[in-house]
Amino acid sequence: FLRAFASTYTVWEYNISNKAWTDKGQFPGLTRMDGTIVVVGSKIYFGLGLRFEYATPVYMHDWGEYDPATNQWTQKADFPAAARTSTTAFAAASKAYVVGGYDQEVTEGYLKQTWQYDPLLDTWEQKANFPGAGRDAAAGFGIGNKGYVGTGRGRIIVLNNPLTIYYKDFYEYNALNNTWTQKADYPNATRHAAFAFMIRGNGYIGGGYNASAGYRDLYMFNHLTNQWVEKADYPGYGTSPHHFGNRFHFSTLDHGYIIDEDHLGREGYVPSIMYRYVKKQYCPD
Repeated sequence: FLRAFASTYTVWEYNISNKAWTDKGQFPGLTRMDGTIVVVGSKIYFGLGLRFEYATPVYMHDWGEYDPATNQWTQKADFPAAARTSTTAFAAASKAYVVGGYDQEVTEGYLKQTWQYDPLLDTWEQKANFPGAGRDAAAGFGIGNKGYVGTGRGRIIVLNNPLTIYYKDFYEYNALNNTWTQKADYPNATRHAAFAFMIRGNGYIGGGYNASAGYRDLYMFNHLTNQWVEKADYPGYGTSPHHFGNRFHFSTLDHGYIIDEDHLGREGYVPSIMYRYVKKQYCPD
């Protein structure tokens, strides 16, 4: 994963066998807030976001590819539309999809756009818009040829005043025919900045927060039955709602991992508080 220092990003590799972290060097681009990261096959893609240089906003369109096999970064085609932050990304049908986010550059609004990145052709193509309300900081994951996006934060206008709103609706994108279909809502409270991971063909969403509270819950989405199944709560601790959002998360074949956000911001600090979720029918220990 990537962790920001004052002026650089460091790439860390986690070995699940010996539980060791290894410094893999620095990301060659600029640091930024609320960038987009997605894994397609064996490679990692990272870009977009916003940075400030002496209080002046710099809108990021760059897109890079990291190959763990060679420990090399390669610059790829820039994102062709307005710069955006806090998008939701997933992989489906061997391509990356970037959905929604907040347009920091042109409209200053929440987005519904879906963009496809093809790693083989190094090209971007706009696809069918996300059918829900425009939003950022939604949760998402990909399963085979389909992607799933839900929850998030948006804005409505009440009596000419903007009001932040949080969501729990949930949608499926079919990459083969470029269509979106609404699915069962996330079963608990509305939220944004939730974590999501995949274990053996099932997606999990949990955590996050809204203006009222932060959440430790975890639910598995069964895409075959369109049902949510409650799982063990995230055991991390927080003292205010935002402490339950923006957790760094990743998964392996049988496990999901959540890292406390407080441990991603100090230079030279190797994460020491990380929680592992075990799907017990596959990993009885």
